[in-house]
Amino acid sequence: MCNGKEELLRNKRVLKVAQIYFNDFKDIIHDAGLITYQLSKTLIQSWITKITRFPKNVVELSVEEFKYFFDFGSVPDDFDYSFLMM
Repeated sequence: MCNGKEELLRNKRVLKVAQIYFNDFKDIIHDAGLITYQLSKTLIQSWITKITRFPKNVVELSVEEFKYFFDFGSVPDDFDYSFLMM
């Protein structure tokens, strides 16, 4: 009887140690998943920001280039716009 109790206690200790290791492993996997999620979220947000800003930058550069080539100064107050009428 005494030998059976010792074996049972040893098995319980082994199970307890295994449970501790499995919980640690579960925490490591969970944390790795969270880190991966945060990195991918940040990367996707960065891509979206760059994509949405890109057309704005292109338009601004195009307008600046247009202004540079066709900058004839200010329009006089008495400028005749009648040629635009049809």
